[in-house]
Amino acid sequence: MLGDPVIQPKTWNHVRLVRRGPQVSVYLNGGADPVISGSLPTTRPKDCKDVFVGGRCDNFANLEGRMAEVAVYSG
Repeated sequence: MLGDPVIQPKTWNHVRLVRRGPQVSVYLNGGADPVISGSLPTTRPKDCKDVFVGGRCDNFANLEGRMAEVAVYSG
């Protein structure tokens, strides 16, 4: 269902994004099943060391909120 689940403004949520090659899954609040999943090619060059979390380098569509404990793992 489009727009499900609804995330209420000003609430704390745990979001986990998992990428395995082109397969991307997003899990919400510890759920076992992804709320979003699909295939998306990796477009970042292999020699690129920069990672932006919560925004882009050009400040387009930045996150409006707060983040705590961000971790990036290489598989």
